[in-house]
Amino acid sequence: MGEIVRDFVDKDVFFKMNYATSCEDCAHFDSSTVKCTFGYPTAPHLKEQQLHDVKTTGMVAFCRTQEID
Repeated sequence: MGEIVRDFVDKDVFFKMNYATSCEDCAHFDSSTVKCTFGYPTAPHLKEQQLHDVKTTGMVAFCRTQEID
């Protein structure tokens, strides 16, 4: 697995639209182990980290394989 890619988002739109961008929003996230069933790193994609990143940098680490419930 390579480098975590972060994309710019418009903060106002991000919060208005309530985008599903975190592991906790994904069907492949095992909350009991805090792990991705595909084996991808979860730390940069956890909700708390995503919210921090978008508030401070305007960037979000979108998971490229996220499946929304």
